[in-house]
Amino acid sequence: MGDAMDKVDKLNGQLYEVQAGGRFVRSGGLIAQDVQAVLPDLVTAD
Repeated sequence: MGDAMDKVDKLNGQLYEVQAGGRFVRSGGLIAQDVQAVLPDLVTAD
């Protein structure tokens, strides 16, 4: 389990705002390139 937590610790969450229905909504997530650097099997590219 320690190895999994080390990987999670390397991920940085991001906050951003998107426009939805004429207003801005705050949301959060991860940047795919950052996830790919830590957990490459979770990211696919076209």
